[in-house]
Amino acid sequence: MVRGRLYPFSFASVAVKLDMTNAIAFWLGLIILGVFALDHFVLHLDLAHEAIRGILFLINKVAFWR
Repeated sequence: MVRGRLYPFSFASVAVKLDMTNAIAFWLGLIILGVFALDHFVLHLDLAHEAIRGILFLINKVAFWR
């Protein structure tokens, strides 16, 4: 018997355990901050501005509570 959760809408045909641990969250956050720092100091693509514009666009699109 395979341990873990079975996700019916996944492409995998086997049960996979998908847990977000503190270590995974820490490294993902560090990678995201690293991408923004790399953009700011080296690439100059203004990713922070584009990310904020995308978030505001999404908020505007899902503003069903008005």
